[in-house]
Amino acid sequence: MGVGPLSTEFFTSGEFNSGVGSSGTLTTGWGNSGSTNTGYFNAGHTNTGLFNSGDTSTGLFNDTNTGLFNSGDTNTGFFNAGTANFGSFNGGSTNTGDWNSGSINTGYANSGGTNTGILNAGNLNTGAFSPFDQPVVNSGFSNDFDGPFGKGGVNQSGAFNQGVGNSGFDSGDNIKGGTVSSSGFENHGNFGSGFLNAGSFSSQGSGVVD
Repeated sequence: MGVGPLSTEFFTSGEFNSGVGSSGTLTTGWGNSGSTNTGYFNAGHTNTGLFNSGDTSTGLFNDTNTGLFNSGDTNTGFFNAGTANFGSFNGGSTNTGDWNSGSINTGYANSGGTNTGILNAGNLNTGAFSPFDQPVVNSGFSNDFDGPFGKGGVNQSGAFNQGVGNSGFDSGDNIKGGTVSSSGFENHGNFGSGFLNAGSFSSQGSGVVD
C-alpha cells in the first residue's frame, strides 16, 4: 500500500494516485476523491466516469455534467434536473428537449411558462394542445380550457380556442363569457367576425344571431 505522491496501490492517499479507493488529485481508478479524477464513484470536479459528484463531470449522475441522469445546472443529456439543461425529460427552467418541466422550455410536452412546442401547459405557450387554467397569449390550435369553473383562455390564436380575444375558428364560448372572439367561423360570444357567429355585433357571415 503506497502513501504519498506517485503512489500506485489500493486505497492509496495523496496525489497522482492510481488504483481504487484513492484520495487526492489527478487520481485514476474508482472510488476516488479529489479533482480531475478518471473512473467512477469520484468526488470533486472535472471528473470523468459515472456516479461523479462535482463540477463539469462527464458521465452520468453528475452535476454540471455531460451525459444522462445528471443533476445540477447546465447539464447536457437526458433525465437532467436543474437549470438550463439540454436533452429530454429535464426538470427546471430554460430546458431544451422534450418532456421538460419548468419555464422557457423548448420541445414538446413541456410544463411551465413561455414554452415552445406541443402539448405545453402554462402561459405564453407556442404550438398546439397547450391547455392550462386560464392560459394567456397561447398560439396554435386546440388551446382551450373548459373546467368545472368555466374558465376560458385569453388572447389565444389558432383553432378550436375558447375564451377571450381568440383568433381562428370555433373560438369563444357564449356560456363561459367569450368576449371579442373574432376572426374566423363558428365563433360564439360577442364581437364575432366571420360566419355562423352567435352573440352580439357579429358581422360578415351567414346565420348571424344578434
